[in-house]
Amino acid sequence: SGTAKVCVGDEVEEGSILVEGVMEGKYTGKRYVNSRADIYAYVTYSKTEKCNLIVTNKYYSGKEYDLYRLNVNNFKINLNKGVSNFEKYDTIETNKKLRLFSNYYIPVKFEKIKFKEVIEENKKYTVEEITKDLETKLKQDILAELNSEYQNFIESTSEVETNNDVVTVKVNCKIEEKIGVIQDLVF
Repeated sequence: SGTAKVCVGDEVEEGSILVEGVMEGKYTGKRYVNSRADIYAYVTYSKTEKCNLIVTNKYYSGKEYDLYRLNVNNFKINLNKGVSNFEKYDTIETNKKLRLFSNYYIPVKFEKIKFKEVIEENKKYTVEEITKDLETKLKQDILAELNSEYQNFIESTSEVETNNDVVTVKVNCKIEEKIGVIQDLVF
């Protein structure tokens, strides 16, 4: 009900009045009604991401070194000597507070520092591999962010730009979704 202010195929901006709550008839004249309509539109959502063609992959070699110490009121006492001999490593610290009773903790912590050797490997990807991965990821990200229950995926297009060793991928997803919102009348 109401009077359409746009036609099928028109481009609209967010906030535009699409159906006006006024009806005019030959015999009834001008009258105000609550406008109601199911309005669907094609909306394009875009996301862009950059990625280097040379990617550093990091993995653990399996070699580890553990260091134990007591922490008494922030005074640290090493229980074993040494440091890791690894060129590159990740450090993982865990600690456990000591307690006398079920809920009475004393200011002493037992700390464990684990050094895990890391091996880094540079791998060069092709523009096609990076583009395919980024297109899939960006399309999934766009669809995951949409929370409207009235949506229908139509198509996606991609724009790829390469500058030195950096690939930029822009994905545009065309979605059909219900866009109408009810607005209160202002007199």
